[in-house]
Amino acid sequence: RRFSLRAKSPTDIVNNDKKILLLKRGEGAPWMPNKWSLVGGRIEKGETPQQACEREILEEIGLELKKFTKSFTIERHADSIEHIFACRYEGDPTEITLDNENSNYGWYDVSEMEYLDIVPHLIEYITLVFKKYD
Repeated sequence: RRFSLRAKSPTDIVNNDKKILLLKRGEGAPWMPNKWSLVGGRIEKGETPQQACEREILEEIGLELKKFTKSFTIERHADSIEHIFACRYEGDPTEITLDNENSNYGWYDVSEMEYLDIVPHLIEYITLVFKKYD
């Protein structure tokens, strides 16, 4: 089971300017090195999807976010379920502390993402998340 994190606008983690947090995966990252993606990861044995979400946020960006505005699941492939969580981050957007798997971060709107080297289907995926909030 793969876990992905998304916040409104989507988290996807969204700040007060309605920009989405993206992480640039480091050169040594095990999946899609040097590409921009959302915070996320796998659900570990014994974890609920929300616990995995909270852990991944803490591990990848050093923040304790536990209040999610929305959550839902999608099954794009027969062998995986993706648990999507949305949250708003109202703190200082420069307070992100990256783990060693990521080399950079930024807050972007969808139109700006078209100019980044992003993981496959990211914009399409974010659009799907936006539709969940309509």
